[in-house]
Amino acid sequence: MRFLLALALSLAPLVAQADIDDFHPGELIPDYGPIAEVPGVAALPADTHFKLAIDVVEGGETGVVNGKFETAASFLNLHHANGIPPEQIEIALVVHGPAHRDILTDEAYGGENPNAELLAALQKYSVKVYYCGQSAVYRDVSAKDLLPGVEITHSATTTHVLLQQQGFAIRP
Repeated sequence: MRFLLALALSLAPLVAQADIDDFHPGELIPDYGPIAEVPGVAALPADTHFKLAIDVVEGGETGVVNGKFETAASFLNLHHANGIPPEQIEIALVVHGPAHRDILTDEAYGGENPNAELLAALQKYSVKVYYCGQSAVYRDVSAKDLLPGVEITHSATTTHVLLQQQGFAIRP
């Protein structure tokens, strides 16, 4: 154990330290989802096709964009920068629990929803936004309360199962 600790400490100065300055806007959604170059990684095959379901249960702070929506933008920006066209990237955001507020219209949000612009940009790249019907009933949220393009489903769990059956990987 001491050997591993000593090895880790001796290698620490050799590891490049990344910081916020290493990140830059992506080309597809430049206002959201910053990315960084990763030297030395293998190129992705041109025919790579991604299917990603992102579980969105944590709500963003009032007035702040939800980090999971930023993750979707980063994923699109990163892979576009590495030669994968957006047509080969399928993303589904599965929203439930306290995150429901982040997909509400401004009126239902209680002011300007900071997520509206990003969600609209993501939907331009065919990102699907699904809202758990069980959460909707529990929180008394109707379709008229939701931003354009948000689809109410039976439940978040049902949606994740169906997406997995279609080959989507889940990002918790």
